[in-house]
Amino acid sequence: MSDTQNRDWSHDLAWSGPPPGGGSAAAAGAALALGILIMLSRAAAAKTEALEAWRKQALAVAAADEAVLRRILQVFSSGDVLGQAEIWGAVQPLLQLLDIAAQALEAASKLKPQLAAHMQCDLEVAIWQLAAALRGGAAIIALNLSLLSEAEERDALQKKVDVALGRGEEALQELQQKPD
Repeated sequence: MSDTQNRDWSHDLAWSGPPPGGGSAAAAGAALALGILIMLSRAAAAKTEALEAWRKQALAVAAADEAVLRRILQVFSSGDVLGQAEIWGAVQPLLQLLDIAAQALEAASKLKPQLAAHMQCDLEVAIWQLAAALRGGAAIIALNLSLLSEAEERDALQKKVDVALGRGEEALQELQQKPD
């Protein structure tokens, strides 16, 4: 990896200091997976515009999630309790991540038949990175769901998660099917 910014970011993640955390790592993994999909799409002469937009969104989600986590840690360190608005704020970037990962998995499913055999391994790496982003984001949202006091809000949020997770899991199952 030649990008020192990526190396520094992974160092920040491993360091014992303040965030980034799991949500940021999931979003960065999705961005890397989208980079692989863009590379494969170019090799297959497929369009890359949507993939590039999602990659940029995933990077923005990583930054947003890091900022949210910093705020949450400030609240906890001061002995305060998270407000409902802060919990909703923590969830929003991760909801976007679920949508990005689901859409990217759907795009990977469409791209797969266009790829030469030697490109399938790279596709597998992207698929599993996206699956980790999808499932990791959903797990973090589940934690935040438990902090919401209003049942109606929890139910509405759970429906959004279920839709995105369902789309992503469906695409993942389709990707795992053996070709005829």
